[in-house]
Amino acid sequence: MKILVISPVYPYPPHDGDRIRIYSFLKRLAKRHTIRVVTFAGIRELTKPLDFKCNKIDVIRIGRGAIMANAAAAFFSGKSMNVAAYNSREMAEAVKKADAEFKPDIVYCYRIRTAPYAALSKAPAVIDIVDSLGLYLERQSKAGGSLFRKIYAAADKKRVLKFERELEGAFRQIFINAEEDAAYLKISGIITAPNGAEIPDVKRGAVKSNPVYTVGYFGDFNYAPNRQGLDILLKKIWKKHYKSDKSIRLIIAGRNAPAAVNEAGNVIVKGYVPDLEKEIKSWDVSVAPVFYGAGRQNKVLLSWACKVPVIASDFAARGVYGENGKNLLSAASPDGIKECIEKLRKNRALGARLAHNGKLTLLKYFNWDRSAASIERGLKNAVRRKK
Repeated sequence: MKILVISPVYPYPPHDGDRIRIYSFLKRLAKRHTIRVVTFAGIRELTKPLDFKCNKIDVIRIGRGAIMANAAAAFFSGKSMNVAAYNSREMAEAVKKADAEFKPDIVYCYRIRTAPYAALSKAPAVIDIVDSLGLYLERQSKAGGSLFRKIYAAADKKRVLKFERELEGAFRQIFINAEEDAAYLKISGIITAPNGAEIPDVKRGAVKSNPVYTVGYFGDFNYAPNRQGLDILLKKIWKKHYKSDKSIRLIIAGRNAPAAVNEAGNVIVKGYVPDLEKEIKSWDVSVAPVFYGAGRQNKVLLSWACKVPVIASDFAARGVYGENGKNLLSAASPDGIKECIEKLRKNRALGARLAHNGKLTLLKYFNWDRSAASIERGLKNAVRRKK
């Protein structure tokens, strides 16, 4: 097949959840099909060459100012601000040109922000919405955080949900990451293609009796649930229980991580880490104090792939079939997470057992090859299906 991909994010390198998913699917599809990509990228974003075969990639630059202006204009039109934020005449022209030159068999839209561009191609289209943005915004409107985010979420959640539920009439197939989001949308025939995690080559050393116990938290901290999780971790757990404890340390890894300073010097902010798997493998435990969002928590899956024990909020555990005491420890509150940390500090054998079972869960349910095969079948069926 000739697949025209329209994406709101440049797919390489795969350093966050959005990019990890599309990259993981495209590099597998590219082995058997011809891919052409039309993608947005940030104004100053460094776009490295893809490491998989691609017919051509067209990059359309879009700045934060344009995104905000588009969203503001949509507020008064009744359209979804999240979708309208990526309105671009340049992108529309690029899609038309790619369609004329490439003559695709199928258009593969990634995320709902690219949905309006599918109609510019003569080919049938499918869409991977990844998560239900309507569900995410509903939860964000009720969660803590900035007043602006809550107002924005409350204003757009119904518009987004309406848009998502109308996708069924415009696309021959819809894909999604998690069953919970699929059930929320109630779209017939939606295919769940779960995220996975690559098993890293680097091996984790034997569990050592290190006098300094290492707790790690990673993610892109521009993502509001990750940022809220970091605030909870620092203010309600670390400052309250560990600010002067030199026998434990917290490592924060990921893009847009804010500076954090404490008296004991036991909080280390590393920011973006090129070899994240190697970093995670050096930790005693990986924490996921994320209390709202949508879809599945990639941070749990990657930690399992690295065979590191996980402590997660009940919310984060739910999306990955987490079982408290079996493949992770889960908690409903910051104090509960602190209790889990103490439990693992005192019982290294429990941590090793959780890590082992976590990896087994990953291998059983979350496999990129299987999910990519589901995407491929959906693409082929969409091409064969009559309108």
